Amino acid sequence: MLEITARLADGWVPESRTPRTYESTLGKLREKMRELGREPEELEPCLALIFYPFEPDDGAYGRLLAAAKRYLATYPDILWEAGTGNWHPGLRTHRVVVDENLWSDLASRVPDGLADATIVYGGLDECLGRMARFVEAGCEHSILEPYWIGAERIAEAVELAGRLARELRSLALR
Repeated sequence: MLEITARLADGWVPESRTPRTYESTLGKLREKMRELGREPEELEPCLALIFYPFEPDDGAYGRLLAAAKRYLATYPDILWEAGTGNWHPGLRTHRVVVDENLWSDLASRVPDGLADATIVYGGLDECLGRMARFVEAGCEHSILEPYWIGAERIAEAVELAGRLARELRSLALR
């Protein structure tokens, strides 16, 4: 995946979800780009993140954590980079979705702390802090994937995402 990305991509950093794994993967990707004769500056690093711009109650937090664990269960590279993947059989999404029991088993083995580090949630300040860690790791652009936000709150979530983007832009300019 890194070689394909290094050869062709201009932004997306593959198989990376926590600030630590993002920074590590980005470094490997830039190194591979140099090996292939590309300038690392051609890359505008980006990442998609699970986004819930509200203080989650226990039920919402459980659903967010479960979504993050299921995502991480399909990408052993993230787990290995985080030091928790030595047990992972190397399955990918297209293989685990056909076996719900396998996917659930793999997701249950993902540590809560690792899954939590992949989610942007909470009030504006908490979301800003979580996003800032990815900016510090080298992420220049992000896609915020809203999860379990009811239709009655979607406009509020979009407004909060805009405020978050403005705050992050002002941090980057400092």
